[in-house]
Amino acid sequence: MRRVEERAELNAQDQAAGRPATRPVDLDRVHLQRVLRGTAAGSPTEAEWLRNAAMVGFELVPRWGKGGRDVVTGYSVSLADTDSVAIAESKIAPDLTLTSLRKQWAPHETPGDPAGSARAVTGRRGGCRPPRHRR
Repeated sequence: MRRVEERAELNAQDQAAGRPATRPVDLDRVHLQRVLRGTAAGSPTEAEWLRNAAMVGFELVPRWGKGGRDVVTGYSVSLADTDSVAIAESKIAPDLTLTSLRKQWAPHETPGDPAGSARAVTGRRGGCRPPRHRR
């Protein structure tokens, strides 16, 4: 806990001096864990989880398997409204890897297309971003 407090204090000093705060604070990881677990528990499918995570302000970027963009093997996540660094699923928590999460969900909605969930949410082959609200 002391390390977290030290980083937070150094970030505050940097911001006060007009420099960007660049030191990661582990408490962000705890926030990611809680929200990702909650959205996963409330989602019956992978595609719905991606939508729910985007709705709460996370940007999920798929990690593609070897040989192209046919198989999604993992993801990284960051807060969509900030310049935060994306964190790989394996660094968040072992139970939040895509392999672990897929065990609790129904199979992909499109059985012949393993990357269908990512495209179903985004309409493209890239990451999942929160919807933009029109003013």
